[in-house]
Order: sequence, then structure tokens, then C-alpha cells
Amino acid sequence: MRRVVCCSGSRRIFWRGRCELPCYPSGAVMRMKVGDKVRVLAIPDWLVNDLPQEDVDNLRAQIGVVHVIEEVKPDGYLWLSGWFSLKPCDVEWVQAGAGGA
Repeated sequence: MRRVVCCSGSRRIFWRGRCELPCYPSGAVMRMKVGDKVRVLAIPDWLVNDLPQEDVDNLRAQIGVVHVIEEVKPDGYLWLSGWFSLKPCDVEWVQAGAGGA
């Protein structure tokens, strides 16, 4: 289990790889936005379920790779570099986008 800091500042438990709330790893910027750069920390099982092995390998190869947030969905998912989305607790903030702080 891993402790994470949530938007509200309260602490939640990261349980069995599930991220139920829009949580961010400790020390991360709390408000990720379009244009920010983030590093992929994990590819959750729900994302690769029922995919061909080649797609699973391609997604898992993204762990450690820095991507740009293209869109923040209303449900809190981050659309990364135009081809997949993750929950905020599956990434770590790296750098603010152009015009951001």
C-alpha cells in the first residue's frame, strides 16, 4: 500500500492498484492542467485488460516516459500525448506547460 495526498489535503490509502479519488503522489503539484508534462508511474491492469499483447507491451513501455497532458476529462482522467489516458495517481508531475506556473 502507498499513501497519497488527495486534492482535499486528506490522506487516502492506495489499495490494490486502485485510485478511487483524483489523488496525486506525495509532493506533486495538486492541479495538473493541459500542457503540463507528467511522467507515467504505472499502467493499471484495467487499461490493458483484454488488449492484444503488442498493445500491452506498448503501453507498459510508457512507464517512466514523460508525456504532455492534452486534455483533462471531466471525470479527472488525463489524456496523454493524444493516445491514452490515466488517472492522476498513475503519473507524477514534471513541469508546467507553456504559460503555466
